[in-house]
Amino acid sequence: MISKSHKQSSNHLQQHRSAEPDCWFSLEKIDAAYHWLCNQRRHYPPDSDIWHLRFHWPRYRTDVFQALSANSFALNPQLHLVKMDGRHLHCWSSIDALVLKLLAWHLGALLPTSKRCTHLKGHGGLKQTVRQVYDALGQYAFVCKTDVKGYYESIDQALLLQQLSPFLPDKQVWRLIYHYVHRVVERGGNFNDINQGICRGCPLSPVIAALHVIAEGVETQEQKALLQKMGCQAFQGYLFGRPCRIEDLD
Repeated sequence: MISKSHKQSSNHLQQHRSAEPDCWFSLEKIDAAYHWLCNQRRHYPPDSDIWHLRFHWPRYRTDVFQALSANSFALNPQLHLVKMDGRHLHCWSSIDALVLKLLAWHLGALLPTSKRCTHLKGHGGLKQTVRQVYDALGQYAFVCKTDVKGYYESIDQALLLQQLSPFLPDKQVWRLIYHYVHRVVERGGNFNDINQGICRGCPLSPVIAALHVIAEGVETQEQKALLQKMGCQAFQGYLFGRPCRIEDLD
């Protein structure tokens, strides 16, 4: 969402072109995110807002930069879409997707992530994952398949924000991340708060998911130490919550 009051002349924009080196947005970064977005949504239907954004890009480019500079940019509710095959999707507007891409780049450089999260750039990717699984088949009798959909949908929002808080001193970034996590979905004029999990199909979500890892079934200090060495930061299991009588609970 962009306020019209933040439109400025192109000359004024040029003065801000050389933003601070550590600033998470700039005209150059906005342009890069725009080209990424155009490629990602190049097959979207004719009534998608991506085509309106592309037609009016010079104006929106200015608006986005000024709204971010004034700390007035706000995420819109997601749209609830139903595809031809019956699948239900929650979709960010094109402008929001562009800003979330900027945040993904920014957080990707800020957040600590495990090298075992091979879906992140520089961590090996799909080829390395397949190679690791292939090499392990000779040593282990069973293979575990991860449920990515279930993982994203089951993330505890309060715990996630607690984990993110130390890494996000920028108040604008924190506000946008907060509303990204506590998102709202609009369907037919009805607005629903999403109180569990994070959305899929968003460039920011894989970065967030790589931080939020909970190791379950931890029973010994040795297991905890090993998991910490692997990059886990949150744990649950017998070591932290042993069975007790109800009257012994605080």
